[in-house]
Amino acid sequence: MSEETTTLKISLSTHKRLKLISIVEKRTMQDVIDEMVKQRYGERRTEIEDLIKSSTNPTMIKDK
Repeated sequence: MSEETTTLKISLSTHKRLKLISIVEKRTMQDVIDEMVKQRYGERRTEIEDLIKSSTNPTMIKDK
């Protein structure tokens, strides 16, 4: 099963750190990012679900 991808802009120093993590853990950078996002999403799941329920398009909500 193939997933859609998108471009993500990160700083060069973050990219280097991510690359080093992937080398040490013998995983792809994408796998490392996916795991971090899943972990953070799990920690904030109820807040995210409330945001989704209260908005027709939660990805368009701007920080105040």
